[in-house]
Amino acid sequence: MATYTMSALCELLDNVRIAYGRVSTMAELAVHRSATKVSVETAVGPVELFAPPVTVNGMRPVLGSVPSLGEHDGALRQEFGPPDMVGPKRIGNAAL
Repeated sequence: MATYTMSALCELLDNVRIAYGRVSTMAELAVHRSATKVSVETAVGPVELFAPPVTVNGMRPVLGSVPSLGEHDGALRQEFGPPDMVGPKRIGNAAL
């Protein structure tokens, strides 16, 4: 069996119009021509993430800030918690 470099194999498959998928490392993915990044706010400052791959009318969805740990606990407990749960309950340092 012949041995090909990744770029030579991809070129060959492209030329004969055979669909294929590559398994990339994170380093390769980070510099891929289709990988678009977006900045989002966190409690410790902005971070860069890969942008959602979907576009609608040429626009990507706007990502809001990342919630702080526990920021939505009260609202989630109120909506999904048992009716007798009023406020956070604690076991050690963990709020339930």
